Amino acid sequence: MTYSGLLYVLVGLSSIITGLAFSLIVARTLTAEEFGTWSLINIIIGYMIVSGSFINYWTIREMSRGNDSGSTSFISNLSLSLGIIPIYIATVILFSENSNAIPESMIFGLILVPLYLISTNLSGINTSFQPQVVSKSLAIFEISRIPAALIFVYFLGLGLDGAIIAMFLAYLIKVIYQLFLARSKLKSKFQINYLKNWIKLSWLSLYAVGPNLFRTFDIALFTLISSSIIGIAFYVAAGTVGKLVSHAEKITLGLHPKLLSGGNYSHISENLSLVLLFAIPLTGFSIIFSKSALYALNPIYQDAWPVVVFLALQTFFLAIVNSFQNSLVGIEKVDEQDKPTFRNFIGSNLFWIPTYRYIKLGIYLITLTIVFLYTRENYSELTIITYWALIGFLIETPYAIFLWIKLKKITNINFPFISGVKYLTSTGLFMIVFWLTSEKIIIYHTSIFDFLPTLILQFLICLSVYIGITYLIDKKFRFLLKSIFNEFFKKIN
Repeated sequence: MTYSGLLYVLVGLSSIITGLAFSLIVARTLTAEEFGTWSLINIIIGYMIVSGSFINYWTIREMSRGNDSGSTSFISNLSLSLGIIPIYIATVILFSENSNAIPESMIFGLILVPLYLISTNLSGINTSFQPQVVSKSLAIFEISRIPAALIFVYFLGLGLDGAIIAMFLAYLIKVIYQLFLARSKLKSKFQINYLKNWIKLSWLSLYAVGPNLFRTFDIALFTLISSSIIGIAFYVAAGTVGKLVSHAEKITLGLHPKLLSGGNYSHISENLSLVLLFAIPLTGFSIIFSKSALYALNPIYQDAWPVVVFLALQTFFLAIVNSFQNSLVGIEKVDEQDKPTFRNFIGSNLFWIPTYRYIKLGIYLITLTIVFLYTRENYSELTIITYWALIGFLIETPYAIFLWIKLKKITNINFPFISGVKYLTSTGLFMIVFWLTSEKIIIYHTSIFDFLPTLILQFLICLSVYIGITYLIDKKFRFLLKSIFNEFFKKIN
């Protein structure tokens, strides 16, 4: 569990560099209107991915327990990915008519839909029996999209369409590699009984993943109320930095299948401690580098640094929340019963966890609607999106506390407060170092090639402080580093 999760985190942290490189190419090349449209395309595709979730949901649960449903899952998802194309087109028409997004490019984004759906399905299949290889496919994707973006966006100057082509090629390479990794699970015969059961229980799986669909509805809500794509561009740019904290939850990759296959409650506590090890410093990095990172993306976005701060805090609690939710769903055994009834499912965590999420999202979206309607005439877009991020943070925090109380009641595990205090101490120290040295080190050159080296130097100084202090005060961290080096040299030998 730790190996697969840690590998995923390390690849994810590496992807921060490649992701920022891709964002730098896109954000510095596209206009604000193009960047906002690019964000909308990804949001709409996110809506489309939910359609295949009823297949992926049961695929992970069944294959983690040894059922050979990989081929049925893949073929079913492939068919669905083609049938969803008309829905994408209709959604694009709705958004393009109610905003100043670029309709031609949004239609062109259609080429990404099948690949996104297929890649998500293959990730689920691989996660169920070899979660560590998901990291490899992520690395392939991240490495592929940088040269593609340089060619089609920067050198050929194709703008937004070039970004779409770059993502298409990167996802195509990723899907081919994922197929290779999952080949052993795709040789079985298509079994209609699996599909019938998934369709029969689709009400539960679609209900469970529905919050993932509505979670991104805040961007659609802002677009439809304000009819502005500029605010979206600023919010997404801020999210590029503030949501880096989400990489910390990658450490939970192996937790869900581990619990499904019979893992005990101690795995939850161990995994939560690792989440804090990464989530706390990533939050600190996002906060202190908020202004300079936005300047690197594009100087026009640097005034949105308060948005980054609130998004980073929100994403921190969201990472904790996702760990709690994965644990509560992973220890649920209702679907292992012999012919479970509708009442059995209704009383389980498979139903109640998404119900809690619906309630939280309902409060969030209703609050946002009121704020957007009240502020759209009298406040600047920057002020509105700052309120937007603040609301998300304020709503996520009590929800995390609520879930912890529920998890504690069932498992009786202890929250790793001592570890959290240690990681918070190390984070506080490198933040102090930043405030004492940043004015001398970070020089805001107009050229990104002159500015970026100073930013990287400052980052490495702060990272060294965190690793050094944490190594001195935390025994678990020392043991983790020792285990990593032992594993590394064992593979070399």
